[in-house]
Amino acid sequence: MPLPTLSAVINELDKKYAGSNTSSGVYTLTPFQTPLANVSETESRLGVTFPHTFVKLTTSYQFGKLSLGVIYFGDSGPYYQYLLTANQEPVEPIWPMITWWDSRNGVRPHHLTEIAFTDPHQILLNVESGEVLAYDPAVESWEDSYKVANDFELFIRGAGYADLRRGNDDDVDEELAAEIEEVVGAEPGHYFWSNATI
Repeated sequence: MPLPTLSAVINELDKKYAGSNTSSGVYTLTPFQTPLANVSETESRLGVTFPHTFVKLTTSYQFGKLSLGVIYFGDSGPYYQYLLTANQEPVEPIWPMITWWDSRNGVRPHHLTEIAFTDPHQILLNVESGEVLAYDPAVESWEDSYKVANDFELFIRGAGYADLRRGNDDDVDEELAAEIEEVVGAEPGHYFWSNATI
């Protein structure tokens, strides 16, 4: 199965969710210009350099309120502010607020940043390789994270395609999940893409 191009996914999401975007939620890749100064400030404060593909997409579309099916990007504010909040130590840690890397036991891995989440996964970007990773914090730690896509664009295309193809019930489409896993370069044997088809 060839994965639809990014523009094809965008066009189909626009048709499916015509008129559904609101001030609190966006279900399509809506054009939006994020200033590159926001990217530079976030990179500087986190001590990372984001891959080109990630920067290109996240500065061209509204990610701060975006959800593609069960995958959520941001928390309804500016996306690069979400990236800072999700990847920095809280100024005044309050139990049980624990960072995704469990800051009680160490510092954030310099090569990883949280970029999105689902129920139940945390989704990380390896800023060195460009790979997108995931793990279920209820049963795993970030050290157990596994590849769900070779790069951010493939991840977005896979997530958009899963959203377009998933049914209206709570059934997992294992065939669809396996197809997406293969074309985006995900490690087999995990349930991330199965969860995305619900």
